[in-house]
Amino acid sequence: AMGIEYDRFIRTTEEAHVRGVEKMLERLHGATGPDGQPVVYESEYRGLYCTGCEKFLSGRELVDGSCPEHPALQPRELKERNYFFRLSAFLPRLQELIKNDEILIRPERRKREVLGLFAQGLDDFSISREKVTWGIRLPFDRAQTAYVWVDALSNYITAIGYGDDPDQFAYWWRDGKVLHLMAKDILKFHTIYWPAMLLAVGEKTPDEMFIHGYLTLVDRKMSKSLGNVIEPDAWVKDFGVDGARYLLMTLFR
Repeated sequence: AMGIEYDRFIRTTEEAHVRGVEKMLERLHGATGPDGQPVVYESEYRGLYCTGCEKFLSGRELVDGSCPEHPALQPRELKERNYFFRLSAFLPRLQELIKNDEILIRPERRKREVLGLFAQGLDDFSISREKVTWGIRLPFDRAQTAYVWVDALSNYITAIGYGDDPDQFAYWWRDGKVLHLMAKDILKFHTIYWPAMLLAVGEKTPDEMFIHGYLTLVDRKMSKSLGNVIEPDAWVKDFGVDGARYLLMTLFR
């Protein structure tokens, strides 16, 4: 409807994606940080988990005891033995890349927001789940399943040949300009977790990330899960393609 087409449609159930994620997990498991210590370690996690955005929450992230993105969902108390990614080993380098615009984050206010996360403090994060039966099993521990965001973020590279077609991957990722576009609610995963994992396995980090806000309706974000969306086709019908694009560009919050 908007005159935009995709070149490659991917589902994370595809065999090529599974192979790519397994390769990423194997490389993370075998990697060491700048200090020579392993990047992945096993430990126990106890805390709150939001099933809406599939992430663990710290106390400082809660608003009135709930996830700010999914206030109607009660966070679940979890206690598991998981594998963790040692994010702390890569924070100095990652902060430098963002400050110097080697990873260019736009608009500027989102860059400031990301740098503010460093100031607040960032913890190592779990890359596996013990009690989830669906998903991709860790190649080094089949009793554990890959954490959904490790799986999902890897689709940026599995879709272009990582783990399956080295020449295609080199063309699109290593030799190309990499631009990511995402909404502000997944900013932390994309601007911190994802490039840190790429640094750990020796791959290029994205060149540029553009982070947009929400379309809101009666002060609530539009989303499929809330069932309050306006179909783009309706906008195009009323305002034309350029008019619909203008509305999208100006109404994000």
